[in-house]
Order: sequence, then structure tokens, then C-alpha cells
Amino acid sequence: MPLGPRRARAPIGDGDAMTSTWSRLARTRAPALAFALVVAVGIAAFPFTVDDGYILGRYADRLSRGLGWTLGPGAATDGVTGPLGVVPGWVGALLGFDPVTVSKIIGLLCAGFSAALAARASSRHALGGPSSLLVAAFAGAGATLGVWSASGLETGLAVLAATVGALALVARPAPRGAWLGMAIAALAWLRPEAAVMCVAWLLACVARDRRQGTIALGLAAVGACSIVGFRLWLFGAPLPLSWEAKPAEPLRGLAYAARGLVVTTGLGGLVLAWFAASKSRVLRGLAYAIVAHVVAVIVCGGDWMPGFRLLAPVVPAYALLAGIGAARLAAVGTARQRPVAVALIVLGLGVPALDLVLQLPRVREAGAAREAVGRPLAADLARLAHGRAVALVDVGFLPRAGDFDAVDLGGVTDPSIGRRPGPHLAKRVEPEELVDRGVEVLVLRSFSEPRLDDEGWLTSFRGEPVEQRLALHPQTRRLFRVARVVRYSESYYYVICTRRDGP
Repeated sequence: MPLGPRRARAPIGDGDAMTSTWSRLARTRAPALAFALVVAVGIAAFPFTVDDGYILGRYADRLSRGLGWTLGPGAATDGVTGPLGVVPGWVGALLGFDPVTVSKIIGLLCAGFSAALAARASSRHALGGPSSLLVAAFAGAGATLGVWSASGLETGLAVLAATVGALALVARPAPRGAWLGMAIAALAWLRPEAAVMCVAWLLACVARDRRQGTIALGLAAVGACSIVGFRLWLFGAPLPLSWEAKPAEPLRGLAYAARGLVVTTGLGGLVLAWFAASKSRVLRGLAYAIVAHVVAVIVCGGDWMPGFRLLAPVVPAYALLAGIGAARLAAVGTARQRPVAVALIVLGLGVPALDLVLQLPRVREAGAAREAVGRPLAADLARLAHGRAVALVDVGFLPRAGDFDAVDLGGVTDPSIGRRPGPHLAKRVEPEELVDRGVEVLVLRSFSEPRLDDEGWLTSFRGEPVEQRLALHPQTRRLFRVARVVRYSESYYYVICTRRDGP
């Protein structure tokens, strides 16, 4: 029996029923929309495969044939920053499929699933359908998530691990320590710079629930110790080779992060994300973790690849915050605040969408150039090398397509070069050293059309520092001759140099 008078319930009109139905439909369809948007971008960009994706593919292929963690004959080499990223391609190669294609498909599906998880989770923290749709839009509006998850690298796997960790952190009524710990353990095998974000996650988890935080910490420790043990066992060093091959350059990292935040959030989405975090203690911990990841990317020096793949792992978590913030500000804001909310949403979606429109033709052209120019070039390099080594910076596609041994001038896959002092692509490499290592062909890249003198050697060349020094070194001219210049694209030329005393 009721203890007090029953309060009369207001009748639900047709408009309220329609709103409720629309909200329910939006909430249930938003995850599918998020998945579809990300996967559609990835499919459109599928011809693009980053050069390092072929490095993972080569490791996967050699593992499947029982040749060990190697790129070529010899000892194991630490050429993959995230070893877990090799697993999809390895399994694909065991089943008879191309490991690079399998890695691209799995990565894209992981990213799409991550966006769907974020859209689904938003309804538990905000206004149901509207926020879920906005999260889907923020996750799928730009190029970063779809393009880079289908690039052949471990990016898609890292996105999924980071999203699972983020959602485990903000779960209600308490964080899910087991899922958080497993996500951190996976990230230890995928992206080392994510360690700073993982520490922020653990601190926020302990602050909410000490028991769940202890569970997460235990599982995270297992992941961290296992990757350190893996590297000590195979390579004799606890840190990835890229730590020395690509030393930190914070100033470059600051410029990288600044551009990346503008492109991925339009800054409007950033404001909306911070608004959501300011209204919720639970979401605030997630926002601090995203900030920690951006700081780690800055300290590491960003990335030398085009685009902003290092920010991709936090895009679904950012979309969750931005979607919640947009829905709340539009729903509960004053008459003056609502136009501001609309303007911020337009910025947060419009800038990434504009970047997507600009980038898709470029990445597709890069894929077409690889097949039209890169594949014949790989065959020519194999023919010119006569079974000996080729020294170059792009050690992904060309050596795999031509099936020749490569000396990595950047040092990312070559510890003898990578551990030398100097920034990435600026290691000191001597021409005589290349001859001693059996290099028959030297490939130099120029970002403007190179020019040759009457004797057929370079007079005008603009490449990376390691290539620039070799091009101008008098001993290089004595030991090598320019065999041909290949125009790869409008601003990318390969200068093919062969040994003067070669066959």
C-alpha cells in the first residue's frame, strides 16, 4: 500500500511518444552508424598501405615459414615497435592469405568496432540517442581512424585496446579492473608511448575503486613484464630499437600534436569534450588520460609519417566526450549557449570532414603509384642487385615486392645503424661501410627533381640528412654511379645508384 498520495502522471502526447521512439532508435542504430562511417573511410582508402606495413608483413610471412623473427637471413631483428601487430598477418599467412591484406582488414574492423563501442557507451552517461549519434559522427567524420586503421600497421589493434581501456575506466557503477588491466597489457605490446596514458588510467581507477585498481595494476604488470622479457630474450635490450633509432624531438612533437588536434577535433570538439569532463568526475579521469597521451606523443617527437596515426588510439574516447558534451550543452544550455553548441559541433565535425575530403584522393593516389611505379621498380632493384643487398630508407614495400635483402639507412630495422647517435634519418653512414656490407645498389630519395653533371653524378639533390650526406660524399661518387632516376610522384624521386665495380 502506498505511504503517501499518488502523484498524477502527465499524459504522454504524440510528440513525446515520437521523441522517445526517435531517441530509442537513435541509441540502437548509433553503434552501427559509427561502425559504418569508420569502415567506409577505410574501404575508400584501402589502396593505401604505409611502407612500414610491409615490414610487419615480411615478419609475419617469415614467421609463418618457420624462419623466425627476421626480415632476412641472420639473427632476429627488432624492426616492429608493437610486436602484437604482427599476429593478424602471421595467422593470415599460415592460412595462405596475404599477411598485409589480412592486417589491413583486421585493423579496420577493430577501429570500426571501437567506434561502435564508444557510441553504445555514451547512452549510459548522457542523453541517450542524441549523444550516441553525435559520438558516431565525431568518431567517423575524419580520416585519422579509418585511413590509419587500414594502413597495415598495428593502429587498429591499438585503437581497440585503448577504447576497451577507456570504457572500462568510466564504467558504472564501478570501473572494470580486469578489462582495464587487459587493455593496458595489450597496449604494452602495441604502442609504447601509450604507457603514460595507461598510468593515468590506473590512477583514476584506484581513485574510484581501490580493489578494481589493484586488479588492473596486476594484469598491466604482467603485460609490461612480458614485453620486456620478449625483447630481452630475442634482442638483448628491454626497449624497442625505435627508441634509439628515432630519439625524442619534443619541438617536432609539439608541432605534430598541435596540427593533429586541429585536424582531428576542429578545436570545437575539443571544447565540447572538456565541457563534458567538467560536468562529470568519472569522465574527467578519461579526459586527463587523453591529455596524458597527447603529452607522451609530444615528448616522443610525434611521427615522421603523414597524418596523425599516433592520435588514432584516443579518437573513440575523444568522440565519447565530445558527443556527450555536445548533447548536454545543446539540451541544458541557455538560449545563448545553444547557438554556441551548434557552432562547436559544426567545427568539430566540419574540419575533420574537410581533411578527409582532401586526404582521400592523396592516399588513393599513393596506392596507385605504388602499384604503377613501385612494383616495377622493386623488380628492377632485384635485377640490379644480383642477389646482393640494396641500401635504402624505404625498407617496407620495395624489398618485400622485389624479395631482396635490404640495409636500412634509417636504422629502424637495423640495430647497427639505429643505435648510432643522431636523430631519425640523420644517422652517420659511410659509403665504404655499405660496400663492406655487400651493398650492390644504393637508393636515394629526393623531394625535388635531382640534377646530374656531365659525368652523370648528382649536383642537385634534396633528401633526408642521411641521404643528403651520402649523395654529396666524394667516396660515394667514387664507389657508385647513377644508373637511373625514377619519378615516383610529383615530389618524390628515386635515384638508383649501382656499384662501379659491380657486375
